[in-house]
Amino acid sequence: MSSCFVDLCGIDPGATYQHAFVYIRQLAIHLRNAIQKPTADAYRQVYNWSYVNCLRLWAQVLCAHARQHTAPLRQLLYPLVQVTTGLGLGFLTLTLTLTLTLTLTLTLTSTRSCR
Repeated sequence: MSSCFVDLCGIDPGATYQHAFVYIRQLAIHLRNAIQKPTADAYRQVYNWSYVNCLRLWAQVLCAHARQHTAPLRQLLYPLVQVTTGLGLGFLTLTLTLTLTLTLTLTLTSTRSCR
């Protein structure tokens, strides 16, 4: 399912940038709320597998479509990495999963060829 979404995002980079910006921003807002107001509900919004899988999905999209330095989605790498590392400070299992996601993102978007 995620590979279909990644392929779909490759059709229109402009629309993908707008969607990715909004969703990554929303992920950042949820994380900020969990850090600033440490309530049980705020933590539940962030420390769950839906949130982590959303981060992973956007990392896959950026890996696939932000390889070139001129790609518009490349501008979203920094915000995604910041949100991912901010979430990784919570639990060990999430930290390991997010480290794998970040490694994949950085490897696939580097200037070297991945193949």
